[in-house]
Amino acid sequence: MRQQQELLNLSTENNTRDFWKKIGKLGIANDRRSSIPMEVLTSEGNVCKDIKTVYDTWKCKYEHLFNVTDCKYDEDFLCTVQHQLENEIMNLSGKESEILNNDISYDDVEKAVYRAKLNKAGGLDQICAEFLRNNSCVNILFKIINSLINAQNMTIRQKVNIVKDKLNTVDAEKLAYA
Repeated sequence: MRQQQELLNLSTENNTRDFWKKIGKLGIANDRRSSIPMEVLTSEGNVCKDIKTVYDTWKCKYEHLFNVTDCKYDEDFLCTVQHQLENEIMNLSGKESEILNNDISYDDVEKAVYRAKLNKAGGLDQICAEFLRNNSCVNILFKIINSLINAQNMTIRQKVNIVKDKLNTVDAEKLAYA
């Protein structure tokens, strides 16, 4: 009852940090364990806490999982799964390609520059992000990116290296960057 009143008093204060700190100390948070359970059920149905028995049981279970002797390889099942995966990628590529093929706008470049972490140099040029946060740098980056993407003398392979496809498709012809 005293804890409830204390929580009620803390919840009405402006400083909610103490309230949430107190909430965090209640309940199942104190019962969390990061170790494996040190008890197993024996074949008779009894709970055994002997460390050697527990380890031997875990060892036997995992050995059985990874060393299956009656495993059969099913070629038809593998072909079916591969076919379904290819169909799914083809279905997704139609939906995603509209988004991927849109021109990169000035706003996209500006958002990317302003989302970059400060005091970090993300590229080979080692220019920190805060130096790029001005209109002239964003404008230059926008022009560079669009000139690279719209370059007529670049091969499809070079364009794919500039803009990575979200689906990681192997066939570069499916990408409409050309």
